[in-house]
Amino acid sequence: MKGLHRYLVVAMLAHLYAIASWAPAHGQDRPTPQTDNAWRVTASVTPVYQGNADIDGGGSYRTEGVLVRLGASGPILGPLRGGVVFSYDYRDSHFKTPTVFGSPAPWEAVQRIGVAVPLSVGLADGWSVGLTPSLDSFREDSAGWGS
Repeated sequence: MKGLHRYLVVAMLAHLYAIASWAPAHGQDRPTPQTDNAWRVTASVTPVYQGNADIDGGGSYRTEGVLVRLGASGPILGPLRGGVVFSYDYRDSHFKTPTVFGSPAPWEAVQRIGVAVPLSVGLADGWSVGLTPSLDSFREDSAGWGS
């Protein structure tokens, strides 16, 4: 539980910083995607916690971790907007007597790194259509990224 406390504190501080830094001043209108001509940087740190859950066939499971995102987006050409988002996830799983999987736990800590390229086109009446291609890689702590 000590690790989860650390994730919660970091997430709260990151969100407070984001609110203070990027929120428009009181009374200002927020721009729509079609009228916003500025590039924006976004960041988030989200703690993850799932308490004990029973597993059908025997045993129990819980997990804790953190999801981190950093991105930038802005206008590219006319109504076309684009950007890039880098992501990192860490989830540490704890199995208790996972009899359904056999003797050892099926996995422990899993990491994910990824990059996404969101694209959107502004349409009439404030609507937009988007597409987000992404590339991700997952690994357990005991495996290498190239394994």
